[in-house]
Amino acid sequence: MMHRATFAKALAVVGLCASTVPAAAQGVPIIDGNLLKQNLAILAEQERDLTRQQRKLSRAEAQLQLDAEIIAELDKLIEAGSLPVGPTGDMIQTLEAGAGQSAASAQTLYNPTDTNAAASKTFGDAALTVEEVIIAGTKATYSHAGVSKAGLSQAQWRALLQAMIWQESRFNPFVGSHAGAWGLTQLMPGTAKEVGVAGDYRTNPYSQVLGGATYLARMLSMFDGNIVLALAAYNAGPGNVQKYGGVPPFAETRHYVQVIPAKYNEYLAAIGGVDALGTIAPVDAAGANLAMMGDGASAYGGNMVQEIAAIAHRLKAIISQMEQNQNPSQAWALNTYARAEMGRIMALRVRVLAAQNKTVSAEALQQATAHAEERKFMKFSND
Repeated sequence: MMHRATFAKALAVVGLCASTVPAAAQGVPIIDGNLLKQNLAILAEQERDLTRQQRKLSRAEAQLQLDAEIIAELDKLIEAGSLPVGPTGDMIQTLEAGAGQSAASAQTLYNPTDTNAAASKTFGDAALTVEEVIIAGTKATYSHAGVSKAGLSQAQWRALLQAMIWQESRFNPFVGSHAGAWGLTQLMPGTAKEVGVAGDYRTNPYSQVLGGATYLARMLSMFDGNIVLALAAYNAGPGNVQKYGGVPPFAETRHYVQVIPAKYNEYLAAIGGVDALGTIAPVDAAGANLAMMGDGASAYGGNMVQEIAAIAHRLKAIISQMEQNQNPSQAWALNTYARAEMGRIMALRVRVLAAQNKTVSAEALQQATAHAEERKFMKFSND
């Protein structure tokens, strides 16, 4: 290219020089100095223009080379970023399915519907109050022959059960005695087995009411509907009632058969029907609610141990895939999946915190109710 430019330049000089000799007079050449000066200026400008054009051409060639390099790099990125569709889809599907453990599947572990077995005792409408549990137990056992022998209506049968539960446990489903009695109705292990609730009576308040009501109904049937003797038998055992031909001479039993009928009358006056709510003193209801919420939260947290193990299994599977991966785009997919997994874990943590807060709220209510009772007791009047 430079040889061609030099040759063109030479031709231009020759042409310019020739144009400065327009004619010859009498054999002597005549040179026009002004014309020569103009032509030389034109030649100089042409040289500068040629240099500029050469520079532009060099820049254009360099730009074309750079574009080619950029395109080549983009092709590499496109190739590296192309997801191996089959393997990636299979990988995500395997992780979603629990990486070999069905309990660790996303559907099981992160189901929008809480699958924790204790969720029904902790959240929502299924979390019954102790009063609702007593009502359910009343209805379930009202058909026993002993209740009929005593001539009790449903409301009366509920009032009797509620009074007995107040005496036995103050409505705490998870209180035990030194002798081994447990729950709302203070069932002994042998009695729980006898009435068919041994399987879950220590954790299920309804089973406690069902078992205690069934046993009391049997005592009513055994003693011909006599409520006092049935209560004495519930407390001291039917053998002692038969042995002494009436209420045994035990201080605890004698107190038992006096305080429960008094409490029965109190509850019966408040219970307009078997489904009546708000008949338990606020301090007792708040204490019972605290006990039930505490048990529900404890069970909920205990069940989370298995879920935590499943989470650990899932995270281990994700990390293992990351270590084995060689494809950049697949690495991005795994990183995104891991971030989504952390979001799911946070959702589970919110559920646990909610269960804890239920207990905190129940405790605050119990304390507030107790303080209100104290203020009521300390309020003096001259009337």
